[in-house]
Amino acid sequence: VPGFEDYRANWTSPHDRFQSWFPEYDPDASDDYPLPKEDWVDLGLPSGTLWARCNVGAVVPQGRGFYFSWANIQGHYWNGSAFADGYQFSEEEYQQSPGYLWQSNLDDAHDAAREYLGEHWRIPEVTLYQELAANTNWEVVTIGTVRCFRLTSKINFNHLEIPLLGYGHDGRITADNTQVWMSCLNRQNNASSLGWTFLSNGQTYIATLYRKDGVPIRPIYVP
Repeated sequence: VPGFEDYRANWTSPHDRFQSWFPEYDPDASDDYPLPKEDWVDLGLPSGTLWARCNVGAVVPQGRGFYFSWANIQGHYWNGSAFADGYQFSEEEYQQSPGYLWQSNLDDAHDAAREYLGEHWRIPEVTLYQELAANTNWEVVTIGTVRCFRLTSKINFNHLEIPLLGYGHDGRITADNTQVWMSCLNRQNNASSLGWTFLSNGQTYIATLYRKDGVPIRPIYVP
């Protein structure tokens, strides 16, 4: 298990790494940054919230993207059998990570969506997941081999797909590709809970996951 000093010594800025992979993103641009429209979906929600089409680190709606533990902006990629960088989402590793001591709601400095995608993106609060659930109709669809919830707006009939990707726990993915679990990190501090879980019948609840566990991020766009 790497110590804290090793963790920092081997640190690669998510901002730099992600932009090198996907140079069409320009997180350093000004407030006039021209976001490609296809990056988000307008569901006509009362708050005006625009939801990203993909998870952070993914380039298609059914893609996994990266898994994140609470308050850490370093994401970890699942390569099909393990996390590619050897991270385990264990308590021992989490206690040595930069986010371990952060106990409040996530701020901009601890928001991995903002770090990867730029200042106009952020991790949503629980209330925005509740709004999303209340204003969409739900069905389970399969895209390729991945099961997803398709959320179709009751307002303008646009839709969003969120894959059922489970969460990272002690070096494995738990509840992967199941109809019940859809976990995404939320911005609010809820004791040990950090995942927002959608049930297949459209009900929602906050999942009790440990902060060390890794979950995907489905960000929102904030103009």
